[in-house]
Amino acid sequence: MSTDGDDLPEHWPRAGDRLFVQSHGAVDAPIATFRGERLYRMKKAFKTAADLLVSHSEENTHERSNLVWPVVFCYRQYIELALKDMLAVHGKQVVPKILPNWKDHGLLPLWRSYKKLIDATLSEISAIDLPEVIAVDACIEEFDRVDTGSYTFRYPTDKQGNQTDIPFGSIDLWHLQNVMEGIYLFFEASEAALDAHFDVSYL
Repeated sequence: MSTDGDDLPEHWPRAGDRLFVQSHGAVDAPIATFRGERLYRMKKAFKTAADLLVSHSEENTHERSNLVWPVVFCYRQYIELALKDMLAVHGKQVVPKILPNWKDHGLLPLWRSYKKLIDATLSEISAIDLPEVIAVDACIEEFDRVDTGSYTFRYPTDKQGNQTDIPFGSIDLWHLQNVMEGIYLFFEASEAALDAHFDVSYL
């Protein structure tokens, strides 16, 4: 191996390498400064990243066994952030207050709190009476069964080193993307409805 690095591959690690640098606006990716914008962009980013990976896997079928892991993780992360965002923004506006939950990754506790939030905006029916809520409810329960703590598609084992059990041998990524698109549209509409109901103009 050369000591001066002249015969090394172009991207071989070299002294002085840095990961995070600022160049100029034409090439840099801006980092959101404020919490609201940062959370908004994070939600969009994980959903978009998963969509792009699914599209890539359609043309590069040999990559599916690799890409399934970040695809599922990114979709799950989107759901988690979407629920946490709505609870953090509007939970304090209902009685009794629903406190923000930034401590854990469980989808079911977040989803239950979200349904309470929706119930607070309804007068004659409850959230679970709405067909779209019933549909999303089933999907989130399914996601929680497969990936309870957001570890299944990030690590090969649990915290004790035991291999994580996945109850199926393959996933139709295209189908997953289509169903997730529906959940995304539902959350976007819900967020707009909550903003209008609670009048976020003063927040």
